[in-house]
Amino acid sequence: MRTTTLAFRCPRAARLSPLAAAIGFGINEHLGSSLTANDVADSVNYDWWQEFVSQGSSFTLTSTFTPSILGFATTLDSLSGLIDKRPIVPAIALALGFYMLVWVFLQGGILDRYARGRRVGAYGFFAASGIFFLRFLRLGIVAGIAYWFLFAYVHEWLFAKWYVNVTRDVAETEAREQTDDGGDAGQVRG
Repeated sequence: MRTTTLAFRCPRAARLSPLAAAIGFGINEHLGSSLTANDVADSVNYDWWQEFVSQGSSFTLTSTFTPSILGFATTLDSLSGLIDKRPIVPAIALALGFYMLVWVFLQGGILDRYARGRRVGAYGFFAASGIFFLRFLRLGIVAGIAYWFLFAYVHEWLFAKWYVNVTRDVAETEAREQTDDGGDAGQVRG
């Protein structure tokens, strides 16, 4: 009996991610060495997938293991969650915060290296990273506050109030304009 699981069929980069590893361990624990493990390893078993996702609450990492994680659907699902104000899974929030802090630290060294136009070595790179870390962190906090304001207040006003008012009578207005011009309102322009 083959005991190949999804965790070993994923690319190496995905296995190195702590979040992917946690889901992989969850899959291994759920499947074990069952016959379903062979089916899941050979092809997509949608029934098993739904059973696996439904086991955890909406705040567990396994709740994010949905078909929307494949391809560009990930981006659309993330944007939809942001617009719908869905709460983020705590494990993903922690990983995202750590990822952002690492990039805030590294971007000082990267920009310094590009500004000099020459190699700076590891010591120079990390020295520049350390010098600019707090400056970029403060800038990121200010940008985060600005984005929070935009998504908390401007977004709701723009899409829930202004957009609805602007587009409310568009179809009726166009039909009225066609009848005023002597055309039939049901006739398609050609």
